Amino acid sequence: MRWLGNRRHSTAEDLQEEMESHVLEKAEALELAGMSPQEALTAARRSFGNQALLQDRAQEIWDNRPLNPLTTSFRFAFAQLKRTPVFTSTAILILSLGIGANTAIFTVLYQAIFRTLPVTNPERLVFVSMIGPKYPVPGRRPSYLILSRLASQPTDLESVSGWVRDRVMAADEENHERSLNATLMTGNAFDVLGVRPEMGRLLTSEDNEQEHPAVWPIVLSYNFWSAKYHRDPSAIGEQITISGRQAKIVGITPSGFEGITPNMPTQMYLPMAFLSAQGDTGRRDPLHAEDLFGFTTVGRLREGVTLKEANAHLRESTTKWLRHELQPLVARDPTLEEMSLQMTSASRGQQALDDYGSTLTLLQILMGSALLFCCINVSGLQLARTLERAHEFAVRIALGANRSHLVRQCLMEALIVTSGGAMLALPITFASTHLLSNFLTKPGAGEIVMLHPDWRMFAIAGVFTGFCTVAVGIVPVLFAKKANPASVLKGKSSMKRQPAMASKVLLAAQIAMTFLLLTTASFYWRTLQQIYGEDLGYNPVHVTEIAAQFQRMQNPEDIMSTYRRMLHQLNAHKGITSATMTWITQLTTFDPQIHVALPKSDEVKQISFNQVGPGYFETLQTKLLLGREFTDEDTDDSRCILNELAVRKIFNRAPSEVLGRRVRLSFYSEINTVCEVIGIVQSAKYADIHTSKSAILFLPITPVSIRPGGFNNNMVFLIRGEQEKEVEAAYLDVLAHVAPGTGYSRFLPMQRQLNDALGKERLLSFMTMFFGSIALLLCGAATLSLLLMRVKLSIPEIAIRVALGATPLHAAATVLREMVALIVIGTAVGGVSLRGVEYLSTYYLHYGRSVAMGDLLIASGLLVTILLCAGGIPAIRAATLHPMNALCRDS
Repeated sequence: MRWLGNRRHSTAEDLQEEMESHVLEKAEALELAGMSPQEALTAARRSFGNQALLQDRAQEIWDNRPLNPLTTSFRFAFAQLKRTPVFTSTAILILSLGIGANTAIFTVLYQAIFRTLPVTNPERLVFVSMIGPKYPVPGRRPSYLILSRLASQPTDLESVSGWVRDRVMAADEENHERSLNATLMTGNAFDVLGVRPEMGRLLTSEDNEQEHPAVWPIVLSYNFWSAKYHRDPSAIGEQITISGRQAKIVGITPSGFEGITPNMPTQMYLPMAFLSAQGDTGRRDPLHAEDLFGFTTVGRLREGVTLKEANAHLRESTTKWLRHELQPLVARDPTLEEMSLQMTSASRGQQALDDYGSTLTLLQILMGSALLFCCINVSGLQLARTLERAHEFAVRIALGANRSHLVRQCLMEALIVTSGGAMLALPITFASTHLLSNFLTKPGAGEIVMLHPDWRMFAIAGVFTGFCTVAVGIVPVLFAKKANPASVLKGKSSMKRQPAMASKVLLAAQIAMTFLLLTTASFYWRTLQQIYGEDLGYNPVHVTEIAAQFQRMQNPEDIMSTYRRMLHQLNAHKGITSATMTWITQLTTFDPQIHVALPKSDEVKQISFNQVGPGYFETLQTKLLLGREFTDEDTDDSRCILNELAVRKIFNRAPSEVLGRRVRLSFYSEINTVCEVIGIVQSAKYADIHTSKSAILFLPITPVSIRPGGFNNNMVFLIRGEQEKEVEAAYLDVLAHVAPGTGYSRFLPMQRQLNDALGKERLLSFMTMFFGSIALLLCGAATLSLLLMRVKLSIPEIAIRVALGATPLHAAATVLREMVALIVIGTAVGGVSLRGVEYLSTYYLHYGRSVAMGDLLIASGLLVTILLCAGGIPAIRAATLHPMNALCRDS
């Protein structure tokens, strides 16, 4: 670079010498014609033209380097920005927040909606599900028997594989026996996807041939291998214990592969046959049960076959035998009637973030508005800076500078500023992406969704940087193109007055955007607080959820006995107020329905139900209105408890008239009994926090109900205790005494489950409040700077008016009136924009509510307070100006 600089300097000297020689030759010719030496030299230079401009143009031609103008503009722009470090650093910081937030949101949005699986030709992958008149799209996942039958049928699928998520007991990253996520799959599952191992091998068809091998083959996920084994290749071949059975690590999945459910952590992959080895021997074998559905079926289309064609052929070839297979089950489950198979695209897998797509889209729109606000704010700073450089622009044009060069320089300065903001935005993006994960966790999962920013994040940041470059550079560009040297040479004040309207427009736009962000933040915050303030029907504070899986026990009675012993010791343990267990925890959107009828009635009603242990309502602090709750003596399904809504729906009578009455219950083949109502409890939120309270019937957990609890025979303990650490220590102590060696899942506070259920509202509230606060501060700073500039430009006018008899208060009132007018215009524009927010909230979130007057008053109050405080400083300055001092200043 030094050589390049020396060469350029040498070229410039040669050019100067050459041009000077031409001038001297012309001067000599004029001198011979009769002019004096001085007159001849002056005339020669005049005829030669602007020597500096000609030298600059000749320099570009001699250098013959296309990038040289850009390099020169970059160096000059960088030098100019160094002269204004406050502006440069402020602009970079403002833009970094806007670019970082938008890049983070778009990164998550891309993973939630657009990203395809990292496999071979993902566009040819399809899910196969059962749909019917009573069970429409997305449909029900087939049973393993139907999956196997489909694989043997002639279809447009090259191959068909089966997947199911499960939990197994194994040592975690810290070698603690824990309940870990596992995916069980048919032997050809990896081949269907076209996945190759990172190390070792993947599962094959031979691995599923043995139902009970001495040692099970297991494949670890890349992330789990990295966390537990620190990417040690010697992990291949190591034997470990999985749910009490010996397993051997045979391979590692490739980096970035997360199975068919991206963003959800999976620690290991096992053969599908391992599913039969899980749980007790009294349970039906899930691989041979005709009514046990839930197996995700993934196939690969043949080359050249479209999804529409494949679906038409699939219905023709499978509908007849499928309905024959399901016919015996229709009497117990009417939704299976007239079922058929349908394929849907599996290129994106089973997206864990699909539920958040609308929220993220809305948030992207709002953050786009915040980025626009940032650009407007920086443009306002650019305007003030450009006014200070008005003399520079005009003199350069007067000396012959090309206006396109000035435009290029202005855009280069904007590019440097926005590029600096983008570079600072990258760490903000990584931090924000991790922060967003805390708002995207499904209720009850207890595990944060994994988000992995990739190279596309840099591309997205580049797009936002380009947008900001144009938005930020447009003000000085327009000014440079319209700069008039004559105006500056006549008087700088007239030159500086030209963009006065632009400053007012920018400030009004800032006020409008700030008002919009503040009102939106207040709207979402109020919505969140209203939901938090609702009566849930139970108290989640100081309640911890924890599940133990007793797979090593082979008998439901033994499992039930273990649960009861755990409860007895937990209730007697120091630091625990009460403990119980349940099949389903609240707000997880899982809402099983049971058929209920009066003994002498043919009318069947369907309501939600749950199976719970003794002390359930006491632990959750749900009010018992009449009767009693379950005890250890309730060992079968002959007794039940209803909430108020269930009483109204089933009996349509007063609760006092229902105690002791009986109802008939049926739930597939698992429950078919008549129960007596022994208690009435208050109604509560159940499956979804966003819906109204549900009608619920409660049954006691019994040995018979262990199997309906799921493949893993695990119920969830609910433990109430003031200190979470004491609860955790007590549970581990009891578990070690009652069932030593048994693993456990993570401890999950019920309050966190409530927070996870409100993740969308919390995310919108947090982001809009953060940027609303930033917007408020920036708008106040912009108001102060622009009004100070306005006062500076108006100093002669104010001084003359004061000299002619106007009071200083009148001069100050002029500034404040201008401020009030801008506030009125800005809030009016922002108020109109609120209709768009209301529409978007209704469209994306189905809120169906409008911005309240309280939201408007809060936003208006904050905005007016800050702006009037910021505008008061220029007003005071205007009022204290002395006429003689002001008129003597060169404004």
